[in-house]
Amino acid sequence: MLFINAERDLWIAVFDQALEDLTLSETTYERDARAWFLSCNQNAGSFIWVCQYLGIDPSAVRRVLWQSRFGSIEQPGSTPV
Repeated sequence: MLFINAERDLWIAVFDQALEDLTLSETTYERDARAWFLSCNQNAGSFIWVCQYLGIDPSAVRRVLWQSRFGSIEQPGSTPV
């Protein structure tokens, strides 16, 4: 049971670090974090995989991040809500 909690804590820390990196405007960290959040990759360690592991809806996270960053929930190529 301890291993499961430690592994979960690790992926929460990865997720938190990626969120923090998004705040570092126009840096390599910010670009890498943005690419991670937008990736469709589902391999271990990817955004989608981490969300599934933590029981988080990746689409909902992306919507919130987009809205907090751009003040709108309309994303490129989508129809206005």
